[in-house]
Amino acid sequence: VSFSSAHSWFVPPPPVITELFSGPHLPPPPPAGPRPMAKAITSARTVETCTSLSKLPEFLYDHPPSRSSASRLRVILPSRVKAPAPVSDALIHQAKKHWRSLPLRLRTDDELDRLARKLNLFSGLWRFWVEPDRADATWSRVAHAVLMQRLGPRAEIQLKHGGNTMRLPIDVMTPDYRDRAEVLAVRRALREEIGVVRPIPYFPHITKKLRVRTAQFVPGSRAEKHWYYE
Repeated sequence: VSFSSAHSWFVPPPPVITELFSGPHLPPPPPAGPRPMAKAITSARTVETCTSLSKLPEFLYDHPPSRSSASRLRVILPSRVKAPAPVSDALIHQAKKHWRSLPLRLRTDDELDRLARKLNLFSGLWRFWVEPDRADATWSRVAHAVLMQRLGPRAEIQLKHGGNTMRLPIDVMTPDYRDRAEVLAVRRALREEIGVVRPIPYFPHITKKLRVRTAQFVPGSRAEKHWYYE
């Protein structure tokens, strides 16, 4: 018995097509038009916000972190959040340049406070991370606590954080980083009401705006000692 007759069921594979759209068995290229990626980028930057306790159940139902298409979800207590005055990029660049020009011995708390007054930027935030399978429940507790005035006046969960989907960051804001009592009260509420047990960092927005690190402060200063990981 020959090989061909014994294996008459065998069908040779089709010829390899090396070009995606020019092969005779494929449709012609689609007509030129707007790139779909532009739409994806736009939709990926959407932010959904809730500012009312009465609307919170509907907000959580419509936008659970596990299924939301937004890039961020946010809850804000309007009565406690003041919109900062706009600051020009030139003024921010000037403040960055000034800080970087200072020798270490002059990078003090007072100097950072002076720059914060110049930029009118006093808020800060506690940040902690949550696994995706716990995001819905944790975010619900945070959102309720904010709108019931038991946390800071604003919180946000980032759903698209640099492509990292293993842990999602949740930020809880405080109005004034200089008010140590209030900053630590929010941390205590995160421990007792939300269940955050690991050390978490605190970021004054002025340090993020100027890209300041604790290593850039005088050793023993307020920032170097207790802003990070309490």
